[in-house]
Amino acid sequence: GEISQKELQHLGHHIFLALFPDEDRQRKILPSEGERVLIVIESELSKVHNIPFELICQNVGLPPEVGFLLKNPNVSLIRSVPAVRVDRPTLRRPLKVLFVLSQPLKIMEESPIDPLREVRRVKEALKEYIDRGWVELKIEVKASLQHLRNRLKEGYDIVHFSGHGGKGGFLYLESDEEPENYHGAGPEEIATIFRESPLPYLIYIDACETSKSGTFLPSLTFKLHRELGGVAVVGNISEITDRGATESVKTFYSRLFEGYPHLMVSALRTKAGYP
Repeated sequence: GEISQKELQHLGHHIFLALFPDEDRQRKILPSEGERVLIVIESELSKVHNIPFELICQNVGLPPEVGFLLKNPNVSLIRSVPAVRVDRPTLRRPLKVLFVLSQPLKIMEESPIDPLREVRRVKEALKEYIDRGWVELKIEVKASLQHLRNRLKEGYDIVHFSGHGGKGGFLYLESDEEPENYHGAGPEEIATIFRESPLPYLIYIDACETSKSGTFLPSLTFKLHRELGGVAVVGNISEITDRGATESVKTFYSRLFEGYPHLMVSALRTKAGYP
């Protein structure tokens, strides 16, 4: 059955105590007025990145909006694989964003979602920056492996995938031979089409369980981050709901230029000299 809110709070509190076992560390992790706190989880092991650190809960006796540490807009968390960290060149132009909308007919018949809702949310979040000329947004609806390979060669700073995912790190794309059918593209295929093109700063994969590793297999996000030279990758550690996913996407992109969450792309505007 579903895990209750109270059970999630208790799980999050166990994680909190494991990371911050003494009162001194616990005091340091709580931001003062106007401060921001960044929690960085560094490990070479995919099973470490499979721990739901997003559930960190400082006190099970507090309401969820206060107890869960990451409910605080001044607290953020990233996962990092130290061995693949690299320096990327500073941008001196607007961010180029590619939104990939994958909706093979066979998949949509079996598991329908509202793809346009997420497109609207991203446009709403980025509207101010598009209007100012800070962001250029392109939407790709022909999401076959070969078509994406050609599109990615144009070079993008952020690539956002919206669609269905499967266990083992598969993304469901259109079949190149039969567009109405689907092709389950595995982690290696996905990594390959990115390696053949200029690497983005960020890949956002909005599909189920893309950040969840298996017993012997690392997650799709872990594999892409490791194999693509430290590209920042955002995914999901659980199954997602249509509405919940679109709201989190809107929040993410709304704060992209505010330095939250603290990903590589968050500093691009400042480094590029944009006001």
